[in-house]
Amino acid sequence: MMSKMPNANGIFAAAYEIFCVFIILTSYTFSISVNKMVRSRIRHGQIRNAFKVLRSAVVIAIIIGGIMSVLFYFFPEMFARDLMKVSSAAFAVKQLAPALIILCVSGSIRGFLCGFDIEIPCALSSVLEQVVVFIVSILGLNYYKAYGAKVSGLLMNEEYNAIYAVKGCMTGVTVGAFV
Repeated sequence: MMSKMPNANGIFAAAYEIFCVFIILTSYTFSISVNKMVRSRIRHGQIRNAFKVLRSAVVIAIIIGGIMSVLFYFFPEMFARDLMKVSSAAFAVKQLAPALIILCVSGSIRGFLCGFDIEIPCALSSVLEQVVVFIVSILGLNYYKAYGAKVSGLLMNEEYNAIYAVKGCMTGVTVGAFV
């Protein structure tokens, strides 16, 4: 769908690459660490301490995810223009801001559950998240693409059509984070 617009793939790639780097640094590695710490506590019979690990992990995730979300929301141009040299990706980067904090917290919870060897909810959550991302991305793409066409017509700049279409795709990623 997006290949009809000249810059949409480049905008999407730049915004999603920025997002992936920060998610890897904050969420995915965090869940692995929580998993190992909880598993170690359980192995030593320290169930109470495993729950303390979860509490600490959620607090740290909220702090780290909150800081990153604030940076993504208030300074998207810094990431898009200065890091990726694609200033038009700023709208999409801003759209991903809420997903950062949610994915950080859910990563710590998934790590906690995996530490207890309760992996079915983690797997179901991941699959459901991807289904929601897919569906909402398609719906968001269509909605924001139509809105982008109106903006492009008003501003006489065809690039806004692609910018808003990518923003719609990123809406799917953000909504999927809440699953």
